[in-house]
Amino acid sequence: MSALFDRLVVNETFQSFEEIELFVERLASELFMSCRIKDSKTIETYNNSLKNADYYLNPKLRFQHALFVCSHFGNPRDRSKGKRTTQYVRACKCNFYFKVVYQRGSKSFRITDVCREHQNHPMSESTIETFRVKERLPKEMIDFIKSAIGSGGQPTRIRQRALLQFGKDLPAKHIQNMRQEITGLPKDEWKNAAELLNSYAIQNQENTIQVLHDQNNYDGTHRTNKCGMPLYTLLVEDNYGVGQPIAYCFMREETTSSIKLGLEMFAECNNVKVTEVVITDKDCAELAAFTEVFPLATQLLCQFHVLAAVDRR
Repeated sequence: MSALFDRLVVNETFQSFEEIELFVERLASELFMSCRIKDSKTIETYNNSLKNADYYLNPKLRFQHALFVCSHFGNPRDRSKGKRTTQYVRACKCNFYFKVVYQRGSKSFRITDVCREHQNHPMSESTIETFRVKERLPKEMIDFIKSAIGSGGQPTRIRQRALLQFGKDLPAKHIQNMRQEITGLPKDEWKNAAELLNSYAIQNQENTIQVLHDQNNYDGTHRTNKCGMPLYTLLVEDNYGVGQPIAYCFMREETTSSIKLGLEMFAECNNVKVTEVVITDKDCAELAAFTEVFPLATQLLCQFHVLAAVDRR
């Protein structure tokens, strides 16, 4: 026991990520310390963040770094708001963790940070068995869950029944993920929505534009692609008060001229004169661009971004 646990120290090295995974499995089977990856960066993500291909790492390494935490790491969430007692949950504020980072010089993984203290939960074989993840579930249980999902069963009910029948607890989110794998996602959702909007536009183009452009919302999000280009989204509020994305634009630089160019391309295909309100954050480049392209619209600041800016200061 001590020899295995003694490896959990800063500067301890592993020759491969497979060796780390084997080490984690031994922690669970021999010391009853079940761990999971909380944060990581894959080699693909790491290589895409580099500008010089000479510094790329071998994809076979799999991860550039990984943070392993106890399965009981994190704070328990009480969704009942005090209306019922807290039930048996996995997260219980355990502080155990260790972080491994690949080192170019030694060509090995090294532990750079570690906390070896377990707290607020028992460490026994029965505890490990209670929180088995779905990859370790028996085939009979997986078949039962898939059959129940196919019959339209609720994940919470399926989880309770599986626990009674097989004696193994499976988080409801894993059952939801299995349901998504079986049912799939509506691939034609956006295609059908676009066809519907086009049919409305053909029937009465002026009315459709007025409904869509009564209120515009515009903002950019960062690091959504490997090129690091911000993605700007133009939203409108429909008759049901729901925001609908109607335009996307990748920007190489977040300047007034670049944002203005994207808005002008949108304005060429739409009657922006009917837009009454434009909502943005406090970015001056966005405000200046909308002033030129949407001269008749009233500009408002997003309440969320305003409060966030006040809190930071």
